[in-house]
Amino acid sequence: MTPDSSTDYYRSQRELLQQLGPGGQLRLAQLESAIREAFAPYLVIREVGFVQFGDLTVEVLADAFHRFPVLVKPILASANVAGRAIRRDLGLDIDTYNAKLNQEVAGILAGYVWPLLSKEVAVPALVELERFWWVDKEMRKSKANWEVAVRNALNKFTLPETRFAKRKFQVSRETFEIDAASPPTAMPIEIAVDVKRIESPRDIHKRADEIVNKAANFAIAFPRGQFFVIVYYPFPHEHMNLRSRLDSPYIRGVFFASDATSSIEQAARFTLDRASGQ
Repeated sequence: MTPDSSTDYYRSQRELLQQLGPGGQLRLAQLESAIREAFAPYLVIREVGFVQFGDLTVEVLADAFHRFPVLVKPILASANVAGRAIRRDLGLDIDTYNAKLNQEVAGILAGYVWPLLSKEVAVPALVELERFWWVDKEMRKSKANWEVAVRNALNKFTLPETRFAKRKFQVSRETFEIDAASPPTAMPIEIAVDVKRIESPRDIHKRADEIVNKAANFAIAFPRGQFFVIVYYPFPHEHMNLRSRLDSPYIRGVFFASDATSSIEQAARFTLDRASGQ
């Protein structure tokens, strides 16, 4: 049986990139032409260093990964390789932002990525790739921290036995996650709070449908439970629109919060007050 005819066959990152290659090269050529035409009066030619990956060996690359872990993320990114591809193709769980590799793992990683690298890459390009992905990571971390901040605010104003924790429940073999559920371990779950960051008006249809669906399934699993939503949505003039999309008999309340601690705590208080019937 050939790989393509097997229902259990999944393409590796190398195969995916090879398939996408021609279209990507065309786009890059179009981009370079557009840059030169659009910004012609502002183009300057400077001498920069290039790493000639086409000339170095896998052993040299492995030694670089081992001795200078900070190189791992930008070099992998230059080849369109992320941590999830490494886990899938190599079975290695590597934190590409903090990769402390022994020589064996560095060799495996170098052998994997070396055939995917461009023949040469400008040093400023590698630095910019690191900057871009580091900023992206930190922004995603900030968003995750916002969920934690909401859960902490709920716990600040409640008793130990009714504290909130992330929990899951199941309905018809489908698993749902609650960002803040009380009580934290015992059953049944009495209060569920779905914590959502919606960054764009384009996302409200999909996210609202997801929230309403989760609320409906929560009502099936816990008919006497209460379901709330705390939302980060930085478009105040659109709050009523989103609230109307979340109008459901299964949702007891929708509250909005910003990044400010006072705003998060206010939404937490509103939620707890509504849950207690105040």
